[in-house]
Amino acid sequence: MPFGQSGGVGVTVATGEIDNDAVTYAKIQDVSATDRLLGRSTAGAGDVEEIACAASGRSIVGLTLAQGDVIYGSAVATATVLAKNASATRYLSNTGASNNPAWAQVVLTDGVSGVLPVANGGTNNAFFTVAGPATSAKTYTFPNANSTVLTSDAAVTVAQGGTGAATFTAYAVLCAGTVATGAFQPIAGVGTAGQALTSNGAGALPTFQAVTAGPLTVYKTADQEVTSTTLTNDNALTLTLAASTNYLVKAVLFTLNDGASEGFKVAVTGTVGVTSMKMHVTIYNDQTPGIATVGRITAIDTAVGATSLTSTNCVVIEGNIQASTGGTFLLSWAQNATGLSSGVHVQPDSSLQAQKVA
Repeated sequence: MPFGQSGGVGVTVATGEIDNDAVTYAKIQDVSATDRLLGRSTAGAGDVEEIACAASGRSIVGLTLAQGDVIYGSAVATATVLAKNASATRYLSNTGASNNPAWAQVVLTDGVSGVLPVANGGTNNAFFTVAGPATSAKTYTFPNANSTVLTSDAAVTVAQGGTGAATFTAYAVLCAGTVATGAFQPIAGVGTAGQALTSNGAGALPTFQAVTAGPLTVYKTADQEVTSTTLTNDNALTLTLAASTNYLVKAVLFTLNDGASEGFKVAVTGTVGVTSMKMHVTIYNDQTPGIATVGRITAIDTAVGATSLTSTNCVVIEGNIQASTGGTFLLSWAQNATGLSSGVHVQPDSSLQAQKVA
């Protein structure tokens, strides 16, 4: 009769009656399906139960782990160990083969998201790009204040030290704006050769205008003597007048008579063409104070003279001339009385002046 049976009735065998290592795996009931572990999933103590275990679970059972290692799935139902990285501040990323996990540092180009705030050293702006040196670090110091950075997209304002304008007329003169911080203004045009920049008063830009010339003036620097009554051109008092131009004329001659009776006469001459001319001549006698003579000159080479002049005297000529054609304009002078050998002089500092009026 089989052990444990008596008269066909089952007999319970106490655990103590079974020898150690006597029960083989074959004597245990069959497992109900593949991939089962024996254990207990029900809470509390009780009978052994089957616990489902997938292939991936079985792959973990055979792994050898060290401190810091990480287990990951390297293929379907396959577990693999990623050894720890001994370097500090390394992070798991999917940069391994087939995007498997790997230890790596954070890549700023594509490894972060969001906008880094200013408190963390960022710009707090996702659309801010800086381009700079390529070979070595450079330092750019910004003011410790809220400021507007100057850009090439807009003209630098006057308040920022600029002109407030993006373009100007080439070679044009710049003037300040209509207010203290207004954009600079170029004047109209650049003018032509010989013009002068002329103010047009407060509230208006200056303009280039034709220059109103100052008077034409010549001075005599050395004494000149004439000992005859033939009109002689003065060797210093000569001007060149322009065509189709009106002039106001003034001459002052400081004269000296060597004798007592030769007198003095004066005329205007030159190559200038004359449309009309009126010159008033006054000859002053310094020795017997008063006017020795007066006269009017209305044509070239017409003289006005006085006699009985002695020592130093003065001749003043004032008037106007309308020049038709350009040419020289000068004074000629001589003794007024004939038959005398003593001379007459025109002294230094005598002058001739013509002011253009039209």
